[in-house]
Amino acid sequence: MTLDEIRAISSRLSECRFDIDGHVADNDYQAVEQSAYEIRGATDAGRLLPLVRRAMLLLALRDGTPPPAAGALEALPETAPAEAGHPALPLEELMP
Repeated sequence: MTLDEIRAISSRLSECRFDIDGHVADNDYQAVEQSAYEIRGATDAGRLLPLVRRAMLLLALRDGTPPPAAGALEALPETAPAEAGHPALPLEELMP
């Protein structure tokens, strides 16, 4: 089940990527924003962390290695605001 859930997240992110391309081509910026929120929801730490923990445990069981420490993955790494930010263009530059 964990692998299926991870695949579902990956598939949804791919779908959003293609959706965003189409929305930008159509100048539908409200739909771009909605897709961005979907990406944010799909990659939410509260959803991802349990999956990653289970995957780490299953890998350890499969490989016969010691399981990860209980607190090995308490939070996703923080991303610096500069890295997490995205360029913003004024409306004058977006609209020809």
